[in-house]
Amino acid sequence: MARIDALVYLPIKPERAKILNLPLKLPVLAEDLGKIADSDEIDLEVIVRGLRKQCEVSGDEYYESYLVYHYYELFKQKLAEGDLERCQRLLEEAKDIREDYRYVFYRSQLMLTQSDTEKAEIDLRFSLSMKPDFYVGHYELGKLLMSKGEHEDAISSFERSIESSGGTFMLPLIGMLDAYISMGHLEAALDTINRLPDDFPLITDAQLRKGVILNELQNYDAAEKAFSAALSTEQRWPLLFNRAFSRTRLGRLQEAMEDLERAHQLSSSPDVIYELGLLQKNLGLVEDALENLQKYYHTTRDPKALIPLSMSSMLLGEYEKALSFAELSDGRSFLKEMIYLYGYLDSFLPRPLSLNDPLLDLLRERYSNGSLEALRGRIMDAHEKDASLHDIIQSDGHIDYETLVVSLKESGISEASRKRLKEFTAGRFSDCCSVDMDSLCIHLRLTLELGANLREIDLFAARFPFLVSGEGRASAVCKTIAEVYKWALAGGQTSAIEIAEYLVTTLKDLDHHYALMVSRVADRELELDSLIESSHSDPASYALAVLEASCSGGLSELPASFDVGREFAEALVHLTDMEVPNDERRDI
Repeated sequence: MARIDALVYLPIKPERAKILNLPLKLPVLAEDLGKIADSDEIDLEVIVRGLRKQCEVSGDEYYESYLVYHYYELFKQKLAEGDLERCQRLLEEAKDIREDYRYVFYRSQLMLTQSDTEKAEIDLRFSLSMKPDFYVGHYELGKLLMSKGEHEDAISSFERSIESSGGTFMLPLIGMLDAYISMGHLEAALDTINRLPDDFPLITDAQLRKGVILNELQNYDAAEKAFSAALSTEQRWPLLFNRAFSRTRLGRLQEAMEDLERAHQLSSSPDVIYELGLLQKNLGLVEDALENLQKYYHTTRDPKALIPLSMSSMLLGEYEKALSFAELSDGRSFLKEMIYLYGYLDSFLPRPLSLNDPLLDLLRERYSNGSLEALRGRIMDAHEKDASLHDIIQSDGHIDYETLVVSLKESGISEASRKRLKEFTAGRFSDCCSVDMDSLCIHLRLTLELGANLREIDLFAARFPFLVSGEGRASAVCKTIAEVYKWALAGGQTSAIEIAEYLVTTLKDLDHHYALMVSRVADRELELDSLIESSHSDPASYALAVLEASCSGGLSELPASFDVGREFAEALVHLTDMEVPNDERRDI
């Protein structure tokens, strides 16, 4: 006996019928009534089944028009779900009733999911020839042209889309902005955004792009404000992600880390985890960095994570793991040589016979023949021991950070730094503060105490500024001190200007403005006297003065010029024994 499908006509309120594009009396299969009763929404499958049955019974064009429309609505749903076979069947069912521009358009969308861009473009253009004012078609064609790198043609399609909609469909304007950005026409894109009214329906999307453009133009302060304005109305992870970049370049590293942590709560994007790991490494939170970078690499297998993974492992003294990551990263020779040397100085790896990098090889040689430790011993003996720093460096040459924090809280560093340390011991991050000269002097003294333990010096240069400050400027200053000290340990026999150039590339991720000052040192544009004048109260000026003196061969002038940090300057002079100008010693 044949099955009989009973139809029930469900009355729809006029305003709801208009919104959902439904007939006032919606035909529904009796067996589907229960599904409607249990929900305020009417499932598309229920709508299509009822309308299809109605058309089979009556062949009424009135109901056929609704059925074709909802075939395409269901098509979009299934396309988003990835059910391509069902999408194909829905297209053919719609075509059997009426083949118009919509059929050709939606067929193009199916082809795009199958990466058949050429046929998709043909269908999009065909659908527009059938209906020239089809503004969604113009928009989708613009997106396709963007993907092909045909940006100018894409802009024309986006403009036609806006015109065809009578100005009611503004999504293409965002596409235009993306095209301008891709073409490098940043000022044009920025001008377009700045002319948008405050009630523009996609203002958050526009503000996101404004911030990205300003970041590209290195106007990080304005970029941060653009992202913050957008975040005041809507919490989106791309806004937090990009604001973190702005804040990093502004030296607001702790705030940047908080942004990335919030972005991670909103998104599972691996890029967030990667950037968070990089920032944590720079802040000395190396254990957390290693965990996040490993998550990123295991998820993506992206080789860009291998170098920071290797560096993080090395900083934690996991030399074998560091070497394995370095080998995977195309076997970068400098990174591997650094690991071999650090492991040797840390009494973990055997002495390398020779190293290709001049600085690393000089450090190896000076340490191997005992001259480095002997000279450093004489330097330390020449200065009075600081009782407040007793027991911070353990017998194995590593820093006891618990003892360090206790000592710092009882020291003469700024009240803001001591408050920060108290919060830190309670498991909280307090507000950031500027690093003061008292804190810098402790850093200088402990750096000397660490001798030739390069791994501990690098780790200390990252962790100490985060403990007492949290600002990128403090991290950049300590990184500068560490690199100049390592250069001096090698006798100052390599180019200090190369050290400055290396610092420029690394410090921009700590404090962009400070990195620019270092670039001026590398280009010999700063006067040592002016830096010395402000170095008595400004840690950044002190670090820059030490770097400039190293580059210019003027280290011998520093001890007599410094009231604060004189002991460190004297140590640099003794270590380098600079009896000839630095420029004449580069090839030794």
